[in-house]
Amino acid sequence: MVLVRVFLGLLALGWLAFGVLCFTDPEFIRDAAGVSWISPTGLVDVRATYGGIQTAVAVALLAGAINPHLTRGVLMMYGLICAGLGSARLIAAVQTGEWSSYTRIGVGFELGCVLLVLILLHRARTVPQHK
Repeated sequence: MVLVRVFLGLLALGWLAFGVLCFTDPEFIRDAAGVSWISPTGLVDVRATYGGIQTAVAVALLAGAINPHLTRGVLMMYGLICAGLGSARLIAAVQTGEWSSYTRIGVGFELGCVLLVLILLHRARTVPQHK
C-alpha cells in the first residue's frame, strides 16, 4: 500500500501545480488547450473548472496519500475521474479529428492512470494487509 500512497502523493503534486497555474494564469490553458472566454463569466468558469476542480482533485489525492484509511477510496475515485476525462476526451477527439499534442498527452495520461489504478487496486486486493 506504500506504493499506492506514493503514487497518490506524486499525482497530488502534479494536479495541484496544474490547478494553481490554471487559476492564477488562465492564459496558460488558453494557449495550451485552445480554451478561451468571451466574458468575465467565462473567465470565472475557466478558473473554477481548470483551477478549482484540479486543485480539489489534488487535495483528495493528498488525503489518500496521507491517510491509509482513505487510500483505497481515493484511488477508486481517481480512477473514475480519469476514466471519465480520458474516455470523453478520446471520443471527442475521434468525433472531431482533433489530435493536438495536448489532446494526445491528455488521453494517454488519463487512460494510463486508469490502467495503473486498476493494477494497483488488483494488487492491493491480492496482497495480505498487515495491521
